[in-house]
Amino acid sequence: MEMNQSVIDLEGLACHKGSAFGSLGMPEQPSQEMFENLLAIELWSSVANSTDIWLEDESRHIGKSHIPNIIWEKMRVSPLYFIDIPFPKRLDYIVQEYGIYDRENLKSSVRKIEKRLGGLNTKNALQFIDENNVKAAFEILLKYYDKLYQKSLEKHLENGIELHKISSLDVDKSNAALLL
Repeated sequence: MEMNQSVIDLEGLACHKGSAFGSLGMPEQPSQEMFENLLAIELWSSVANSTDIWLEDESRHIGKSHIPNIIWEKMRVSPLYFIDIPFPKRLDYIVQEYGIYDRENLKSSVRKIEKRLGGLNTKNALQFIDENNVKAAFEILLKYYDKLYQKSLEKHLENGIELHKISSLDVDKSNAALLL
């Protein structure tokens, strides 16, 4: 419960941050059954405290955890709040968040998305990691993920989902909560 609002951290329950890099620094993911049990407990607690529940917009799978269909379907028709943060600020945040990990693990994560990232982008990102220039590597990766997020936002709009864009100057969870 944040600021008198019910918030469920799906990534926390799944022990995965949701991207090709999502397992870095995380404990082993729970079984699907355990994920659903943890989610049910959170939902039960949230419903008892509030009529609204805040969830991060996730894909159907968070690592190997699968969001149950009934929740996924509700997420697909619920209003969406998009916090728009300048690219340089998000890049700095991601470099701080993921740049600390072993270079081989970073490269392995890049290879997971090689087909969708494209040959040249993959080659360049891997080379930048080898050169210890993780910021340049993550600039390539963030541009790739931004295209995916934009496509997802467009799909929400096409489906008539209420979209609220909110500008923020920095990556700050407390500020984001206030803006929402």
